[in-house]
Amino acid sequence: MDEQKKIYTSFQELKSDCIKFVEASKNRGAYKGLKKLLTELYPDKAHFIYELLQNAEDQQADEVYFEVQNDKFIFKHNGKKRDFNLEDIDSITNIGNSTKKDDPTSIGKFGVGFKAVYAYTNTPEIHSGKYNFKIIDMLIPEDANVEQTSVTGETEFIFPFDNPSKSPSVAVSEIESTLNALDETAILFLRYIKSIKFKLLNGFEGEIFITPNISNIKYLYSITIKITDEIRETLWAKFDNKCPIFVDGKKNDYIVSMSYKIKKEDEKYSVDSDLEGKVCIYFPTDQESRLRFHINAPFASTVARDNIQDCDENEKLLDALADLAVASLYDLKKYKLLDYNAYETLPNEKDFTDAPNSKYKIILNKITEEFENAA
Repeated sequence: MDEQKKIYTSFQELKSDCIKFVEASKNRGAYKGLKKLLTELYPDKAHFIYELLQNAEDQQADEVYFEVQNDKFIFKHNGKKRDFNLEDIDSITNIGNSTKKDDPTSIGKFGVGFKAVYAYTNTPEIHSGKYNFKIIDMLIPEDANVEQTSVTGETEFIFPFDNPSKSPSVAVSEIESTLNALDETAILFLRYIKSIKFKLLNGFEGEIFITPNISNIKYLYSITIKITDEIRETLWAKFDNKCPIFVDGKKNDYIVSMSYKIKKEDEKYSVDSDLEGKVCIYFPTDQESRLRFHINAPFASTVARDNIQDCDENEKLLDALADLAVASLYDLKKYKLLDYNAYETLPNEKDFTDAPNSKYKIILNKITEEFENAA
């Protein structure tokens, strides 16, 4: 029998239950181990930056902002879906009970991603809609003595560097390193976020923004990265399609996507084959695809998205990606982009010589089959 989740009707009722849970965990000696487990769940430093982007994307924000200060880190977004409600507060102070876990179109579904922030802070604050609160002991929402700064239509997270196990200087260094490493894949496969802005401690400002329909080509996008006075622009041909998968007898349409890097020379566009393709679950993973274009799908994976699981659902997603790769060739041909550079970008048998059982080889097989049938 499924466990029935309690629906809270007031902030104080939720707070009271959280206090009871934390006190019981401490009495049993389990709290310290639980915190260690959750804060060390992710292998890379400052992984929570991607978790924050996920939160903003799921709330349909189109602009997000990061700011690093000496004693704290700030994140804001203008989520259009809604401001924080009690269910969100329950989710962010809970474990494994995310409000997104049953929504196949949402990225974060584990209910633990936010806990990565506790490697840096002990008292994160959230200001959104009618709620202004901080979280203490990782699981207790507290609204007493919290500044009432919330604004309708904006959600703000404040992370004081008050975790004694990580000095503010180390926290600043790790967070700024992650922000500086953000590239085109941080925004390429998001549906809502169009601009990621950040400000570093030294005053340097950066922005990554995406612009669609370049040269009136519906699948051609420009991504611009601005770091103070330095500007880098890249072009991407992005394609997507629906992949229906049944979950508990209900059909859900998952979106699969792929993207070629495009170069422009003498006013002519062509595919850039000099790209190490990444496997993305909206954001890049460490998976090696051996492809020269990026692929993206809501793959079932480990919590940290560092390993794609072997399961029927993922096989269906990969099959849909292979079909999408074939279909993309016809669009490239339509816009006279199916030239030598494009053929150089396509996978071949040599790419999989030392990985003949790679799950991503299905893309090569379907493209090869299409060429053989068209011959």
